[in-house]
Amino acid sequence: MNTKLKSLIAVVSLLALSVLFLGIVYDFKFTLANVSNSLFVVNIISFVVSFMIHTGALRLTLGVSYTTKTIFKRAEMRDKYDGFKEYYEEKAPNQARNLKYLLIINLVFIAAALVLAKVHLDNYTLQ
Repeated sequence: MNTKLKSLIAVVSLLALSVLFLGIVYDFKFTLANVSNSLFVVNIISFVVSFMIHTGALRLTLGVSYTTKTIFKRAEMRDKYDGFKEYYEEKAPNQARNLKYLLIINLVFIAAALVLAKVHLDNYTLQ
């Protein structure tokens, strides 16, 4: 799938999640503060997860995953892997992905949320 299509899907999904958040938390009251908060919360969470995937930081959880699987699926793990090293070498390359497009989209939405918050605060202090 090309990056333009992935970006379009990401934008639509993040906007839909923001509207869903707005509906659940703020009962669809479209104020500057509520829209700003909804955009910020959804996109900061997405940004952190995307950043972890992009940098391969999820490799840190492979030890926990290996230990858990070894406890609950002992025979299967023993047959498939001699030890953690083999497990890590198989799983680690799949932990990082190029998500620059998603990080950029998240940053744009976070910036938009901050601008809306600034406008709201400027209007609030003038009243």
